[in-house]
Amino acid sequence: MIMKPQLLTVLTLGLLSSATSLPSYAQEMDEVDQTSPTVTTQEMFRCDVSQDPARTVITGMTNPENGNPVTLMNWSAQYFQSENEAQSLCQDVSQQLQTLYEAGELTNFSMVSGEWEGETVVCLKEGAEANCQRDRVLFTLDPSNSEAVLSELIAAEFKPAPTRGDYKTDLEVKFTFLDLLKSLGSSKENQES
Repeated sequence: MIMKPQLLTVLTLGLLSSATSLPSYAQEMDEVDQTSPTVTTQEMFRCDVSQDPARTVITGMTNPENGNPVTLMNWSAQYFQSENEAQSLCQDVSQQLQTLYEAGELTNFSMVSGEWEGETVVCLKEGAEANCQRDRVLFTLDPSNSEAVLSELIAAEFKPAPTRGDYKTDLEVKFTFLDLLKSLGSSKENQES
């Protein structure tokens, strides 16, 4: 049986939005009501239009080589109808990720190409969900090359090494809240220096 090459792009981000079990962080926090859900207001995702192409960046993670926020997605206009559409999607998707982060809803998710109401979309899926949910759809794609486009949009830092032949590519990135705190701490130290 000969299988066609497939590219399944899955970006898994595990953001632990509650830090109350981390003593060093918990000591710095004011009193926290342990019975209510944690709501975070710190900027974690934003669209950087000063770059070409526009980029969705994770502001809570910095590149150790240059101190810049880590790029999650590059919004190349070649995959959309115009550069304006690519920049608009950058803004919209970054805001949607930020809103979900602030609501404490980005604890463990995957970014995948899938289908919703007959359209090929990129959506966020939690755990082993079978289908994309309406409130997790990020944007639509051309169905003829959706997985390849998603793979191209994902930043190089999150791509696995290339392979030959029939393969399945899983892009897996796990962020823990502790890693984010360490990164933020080192960013603040660098700014103060």
